[in-house]
Amino acid sequence: MDAYIKDFVHIIKNANYSNTYKMAWAKALVELSLEMDYEKPSTETVINLEAIARKFIKYYYNHTIFFDLEQGNNPNKKPEMIKHVNELIEKTFTLRGNKQPIRFEKSITLLKNTDTFKSVLKKTIRTLKADVSYRFLVLSGKVYHHIYTYTQGSDTLSIKTENLSKLKDNATMLFDIINYRWSLILENMNSSPRIGKKVKIIDETNIRRKPLNKYFDLIELDNPSKTCFICGEPIEGKPALDHVIPWSYMYSDDIWNLVFVHQTCNSVKTNSIPDLSTIEKLEARNKRLIKKLEERNLINKDYKELLLADKENLVRKFWIGCQ
Repeated sequence: MDAYIKDFVHIIKNANYSNTYKMAWAKALVELSLEMDYEKPSTETVINLEAIARKFIKYYYNHTIFFDLEQGNNPNKKPEMIKHVNELIEKTFTLRGNKQPIRFEKSITLLKNTDTFKSVLKKTIRTLKADVSYRFLVLSGKVYHHIYTYTQGSDTLSIKTENLSKLKDNATMLFDIINYRWSLILENMNSSPRIGKKVKIIDETNIRRKPLNKYFDLIELDNPSKTCFICGEPIEGKPALDHVIPWSYMYSDDIWNLVFVHQTCNSVKTNSIPDLSTIEKLEARNKRLIKKLEERNLINKDYKELLLADKENLVRKFWIGCQ
């Protein structure tokens, strides 16, 4: 492995577990290496901190709006970046008139000319200057000056173009290492399942939620009158399907976690964690649905998932975990 890339990887692998800023910084540099035009190898390339800040906002916005992941080891003091992106998320909800999560890449068309985005961008740059830009180079008392050149307080850094080209040539490997390390750090801060998948999915063009229509007939076996699981009132027309334990925590569609609800009730609920009575209600529904499937001799994949969830007490375990 090239010496420069070896040192870059060494910094990633040995970053401390206090927060995820070094991972985001490394990822932004690699991503920018794929986007920038290069001059002759002997020259230096200047990178504006604003360009890195925009990457930071994208990463933390998507992690937060979809999965609400803790990014620091102090639950009583959230990292500044989470405060910044939460401002943007609230602004997005206001502009769109609903709380349906969408990626930053789509939200930016609404946000880019707002005072909120301009303010968050400035605050993010200040955060990078104070907490990330120089500290990335420091590991166990050693300063890796050759990774890039940065003067504290500056709005730019410079990196040898040949080294930027090395980041580009090794981008796939570096993204894998960064995502893996980011996942390890997050596992220390979150009890959420599938952390690795949640980190990796942010790199995909679309975070696709699979159609849930296949579950309608199954859920209707226990709820033929289509009563809303949340408010208890009958649903006129086609019901919405709701993840009782939020999808942003589970990142999966499981029959044992899906119920009929009013669309309005579903929108109001957003990603809130259910209370104990709701969990007990879901557990009772799952037991009834298991019996309904057995009565009809429908011993299929969905039946086995329900049976496993009941036997392993998955509803209760995941509910406790998401708190």
